[in-house]
Amino acid sequence: MVLVNDKETDYSAASLSVGIGSLHSPDNLPGLAHFLEHMLFRGSLKYPEVNTFVDKIKKCNGEFNAYTAGEETNYYF
Repeated sequence: MVLVNDKETDYSAASLSVGIGSLHSPDNLPGLAHFLEHMLFRGSLKYPEVNTFVDKIKKCNGEFNAYTAGEETNYYF
């Protein structure tokens, strides 16, 4: 993990990369890694309602996305 702090800016960003990707999906569940990628935006303990996290990012004029590659899944905002 790398954290950078720049007191000269009013912006922030975060990215999380997990070392599991589409190549790790079991043969009987193709697409499982990509499905789990989308679950991040569905809710959590802190943001239990669907789209609460997304709405908070948008309210700050932020952007978010994620991708599933062969060896990793990445989330960023």
